[in-house]
Amino acid sequence: VRGQYDVDRGRQPKGAPQKKFVKENPSLQRFTKTDVAKFEMVFLQLPHIASWGAQKCFRQWTIDVLSHRTELPDEQYFRNLIAKAIFFTQARREIMRLNPGAGYPAQVTAHTLARLVPEVALEAILGAIWRNQALPSEVMQAVGPLSTLVREVLLDTPSGGNVTEWAKKEACTKRVMDIHWVGV
Repeated sequence: VRGQYDVDRGRQPKGAPQKKFVKENPSLQRFTKTDVAKFEMVFLQLPHIASWGAQKCFRQWTIDVLSHRTELPDEQYFRNLIAKAIFFTQARREIMRLNPGAGYPAQVTAHTLARLVPEVALEAILGAIWRNQALPSEVMQAVGPLSTLVREVLLDTPSGGNVTEWAKKEACTKRVMDIHWVGV
């Protein structure tokens, strides 16, 4: 819920109780409904939709995914969602570390992970991430080389167009998914 973290933190008395709240609920571990939509769309191999922007992606996710759900989220859904958030965040951090100052980290991350998903035993990887709260080293090692290939596709826009607009196109996702790559 928008602002709920700040409200809950603000309800704590100043001093030690507020510090305890922040320690037990680190702000780096929170994410928004638009983040959930982005993670889900990436793992559904729809990075072009994740690249549309937070609100537009969220709207499409509610139409394409939420409206078709017949069951309420359960504990396993929650664990997988947290694992996807960790996967996305740590992969993005690695991509940025390997390419300091390079542009388009959001688009490169979204498309890299979408391309990586069919190459891994996703349920097993998500389970390992949940247990260890970290991306397995073999997956982390695959992110770098794959992200380089993805970046090349993103930068090779049709007619020299805008990279961020190209990343929003289904044709871009198709090109990324067609990358010949042997990874994990």
